[in-house]
Amino acid sequence: MQPIVPFEEVAEACKTIDEHPEQCIKLGVRHPGETSVEHRFDPGFITAPASGADIEVERYVGNFRVACQAVADRGITLAFEFLGKLRVACNLATGLKIVEEVGLPNAGLLIDTAHFLAGGSSMEDLRNTPVERIALIHFEDMAAGSRDTAGEKDRRIPGEGAAPLREFVRILHSKGYDGYYSMEPIGASYGEPVEVARRGYQGTRRLLEEAEG
Repeated sequence: MQPIVPFEEVAEACKTIDEHPEQCIKLGVRHPGETSVEHRFDPGFITAPASGADIEVERYVGNFRVACQAVADRGITLAFEFLGKLRVACNLATGLKIVEEVGLPNAGLLIDTAHFLAGGSSMEDLRNTPVERIALIHFEDMAAGSRDTAGEKDRRIPGEGAAPLREFVRILHSKGYDGYYSMEPIGASYGEPVEVARRGYQGTRRLLEEAEG
């Protein structure tokens, strides 16, 4: 069985962790990591986006288990990201099924709000997801009328679109989620980076505060 995240890439990520601990300290995180797509520096976990339109649940489970086992002794959680455009691993219910069937404590979920909507996930699905399984939220808004797509051109900075983010956050807070919200402004032209960061921070903070109110 060919792993979705090849063994050599998992090994390379672990090598990076072992050889450059000083980078972790400077960045204020615990583990730099690598996915099959790009280098990332994340706080204690490596993101593992799904791939392959025709891969069945059983293969995702087997491959994700192998990857989780490969990094378990380094205290790293792998965060599995379902993608709304895929045939199988396209929604929260399937992502949760994969993570729970892996059955390891370092197997978590990454919920991207764009893929959450595009894959047909519901707020009830979110309510039914054990909060301890949620490792990270990719937090972006969506243009009006684009609820069923995860197209990059349809993504918006939090608070500048029409996605039901307030309800989404309220549910997470009611479950006790206290993890990260990571804005993912990809694909579209958002403007000058510092301005994008400012708008993203302000919009996200406003949504989180309103959800607490």
